[in-house]
Amino acid sequence: MEQCANPNIHKAFRALQALSADEEPRQLAEMRERALSDEVSELNGARLEGERKGIRRLIVETLKLRFHIVPDKIGEKLKSVEDTDVLGSIHGQSVTAESLEAFEKYISSL
Repeated sequence: MEQCANPNIHKAFRALQALSADEEPRQLAEMRERALSDEVSELNGARLEGERKGIRRLIVETLKLRFHIVPDKIGEKLKSVEDTDVLGSIHGQSVTAESLEAFEKYISSL
């Protein structure tokens, strides 16, 4: 590294070089980075699953309010849908379908 005017930066760079040269701290840092990345992935997955559950619940509640019944096959079909955009479209149909039969026809086509 070129001679830096700031001695603190130069000192930090030397410390970084020393740490990078030592295999054990580098491996520990990589392990920690992987663990943090895994934790973020798990949290994102949990958030997404919570979104899916919420949309499914809205669909079921909307159908109950409108048609007073939700056949088991609709509930099973909803559980198989993972895409939140598709679930959003299904929710739109649960609000606008003219009948439960029309909604069932729509959901069967997916």
